[in-house]
Order: sequence, then C-alpha cells, then structure tokens
Amino acid sequence: MKLTWNKNKSNNKKRSREAIASYPNLPFDLQDLSHDDMQLQNQEHAHSQHQDKPSADALDSDFKQLAQSFQAQGNKLAEDGKYREALGKWETALNLMPENAVLLEQKAQVLLELGDAWGALKAAT
Repeated sequence: MKLTWNKNKSNNKKRSREAIASYPNLPFDLQDLSHDDMQLQNQEHAHSQHQDKPSADALDSDFKQLAQSFQAQGNKLAEDGKYREALGKWETALNLMPENAVLLEQKAQVLLELGDAWGALKAAT
C-alpha cells in the first residue's frame, strides 16, 4: 500500500497576514501598553520567578534521601531472593543518583545472578 501526501495548493488553511494586520488593537499588541503597565508586568514577572523555589541544596538532599530509601528497599528484596523487584528499586534510585557506584555494582551483581552478563557488564562500566 502506497501512501501519498496531498499537495493541493487550493486547500491552504493558513491565515493571510493581512487578516491579522487589519486589527491593530489586539490585546497582545505591546505598542499600546503604557510605561506604568510595562513596569507592573515586569514586577509581577520578577515576583513570580522568586516564589516558592526551594534551594538547590534542599533538592539535592531530598533526592539523595529518596535514592537511599529505594536502595534500602532493593537491598531488602535482594536479601529475600526477589532479584527482579530489587533491580527495579535500584533502577529508580539510579535515576535519582546516577553516579552512585554502590548501586551500579549491586545492579551488576544482580544481573549476573539473573544470567544477563551483557547487562551486568554495561552496568559495571
């Protein structure tokens, strides 16, 4: 079955620029804003940028704590012999903290236990 695109120029659905240009007082037209309105918009924009932003250190500590929680859950599952479930928990922890060498080693060991030597090699390097 061959698919083709219709290149019918008479069925052009785009608006012409003349239609838009005939309405000069649209609400998004910046030339009509007074100086006071521009200052108010700038202040609102600056205020909204500084609202409710947690610090980078707080986010890092939250990610680290969450990753450690997932790692502990994975460790418990691996001790119980539930390697696939442990691997899922460790994958989640690695998404949060990809540079964690201990998690990468544990992932490689579990993949070896499950018979996935190539996956273990990729996880270890």
